[in-house]
Amino acid sequence: MFARFCYALSWLLFAPLITLHELHAAETKVLGWRDLIPFSVIKAGAVLDKLGGELSAMPRAERTAFLMVARELAVRDKLAAGSHHDELTKSERKMLDKNLSADYPEALAYWGKVKRARAKVEALNAAVVGELDGQRIRMPGYVLPMEFEGVKVHEFLLVPFVGACIHVPPPPANQMVYVTAKKSFASAGLYAPVWVEGTLATQAATYSLSLVDGVAPVVAGYALEAIDIKPYGRQ
Repeated sequence: MFARFCYALSWLLFAPLITLHELHAAETKVLGWRDLIPFSVIKAGAVLDKLGGELSAMPRAERTAFLMVARELAVRDKLAAGSHHDELTKSERKMLDKNLSADYPEALAYWGKVKRARAKVEALNAAVVGELDGQRIRMPGYVLPMEFEGVKVHEFLLVPFVGACIHVPPPPANQMVYVTAKKSFASAGLYAPVWVEGTLATQAATYSLSLVDGVAPVVAGYALEAIDIKPYGRQ
């Protein structure tokens, strides 16, 4: 949920500047992060948003009952995953004994829809926009260095918001671009956005990202050979 908020925020932040650059060289396509998401993913996400809206619109008592059923279902999933009944907390055992879901079949149906919608979104998270393969593009983002010497960066992950992969879980694969720079550039840090230009490839791969507490594998759905990298504020 936090990650989706960050994607939306990144779109609002970068959209005005993207508009200013629409007259850039005709052969170069200016992209925002939303452009990297296939319509099928956006459509699946819209279903989840609609279901969330339905829950928010319920009267308080009904919404509370639905949320209690969700907690009960989470406990049942925990048992189904291998946990023993003796490992449950007192409140979890009490929840199972109460069996509120038996009195709210409509809540069971609702959470079934949510579960299916989430599974669809997760299954599509690695999907990319095939039409972008081989296109020369220009887009903004934040730099997560992967190969560097001091402040000189040679390879990095371009991500839509500050702290991606570090302070919060990694974005979906279609929201990360693996960038190789023809010439190393001086990075101003994790909080300094950049414009990156080059040829985009729909080339999903797993990369090792070095963190303070070790190395973590991340999957990027796109790769880009950068011919130009500039600070975000420059034309």
